[in-house]
Amino acid sequence: MRHVFIEDYLFGEDLKINLLGLKKECREIETLILKNAKPIDTPKKIHYDLKTTSLYSQYNVFTYSGSTIQSLYKKIKQSVTPFLSDRNDYMIQAWLNIYHKNQSIGWHRHYPAVAKTWHGFFCVSTEDTPSFTYYKICPAETEYKVISRDNLLVFGKSENDIHCTSTWTSEKPRITIAFDIIPIKYLYNSPADRVQINHFLPF
Repeated sequence: MRHVFIEDYLFGEDLKINLLGLKKECREIETLILKNAKPIDTPKKIHYDLKTTSLYSQYNVFTYSGSTIQSLYKKIKQSVTPFLSDRNDYMIQAWLNIYHKNQSIGWHRHYPAVAKTWHGFFCVSTEDTPSFTYYKICPAETEYKVISRDNLLVFGKSENDIHCTSTWTSEKPRITIAFDIIPIKYLYNSPADRVQINHFLPF
């Protein structure tokens, strides 16, 4: 089933991914990331202490070879590609968000509107307690709330919005996989992003 959360901006689709297998692979990936990633001096404030989120620029979830994570990669491509401009070639960067009790991600934005990127996330394990992602399309102050449901893919333009998550209150971790889809021409014209090009995969 497909959804429109914000007209002509934010969309969703219910997938049928093996969540038990995906959750297991996510925890394996988490272990590898925390073992191999370089320490960071100043984590971005918006990430609080979500370790795998703060390290997002050092890895790409979809470079891992687990069968379920690769199945998700293919499903995201099938769902999102029809919305993309056929005038651009794209790359994808993806990371784990693993929330423990009392953690959240604050209001933030991703790429500037000129980049014409897309951002999204997939709900792996989000239903132990109610949780939400909030969006605002600037400069308007209207707030939209997307309710988390396991196996829900949420994706949309990354142009004029800011978004954040609710505080997680369960003892069990909340797991999502987030991603940015970026035109190649923007990456190569942006020196700050070009140095991270090894973390992007063709989309």
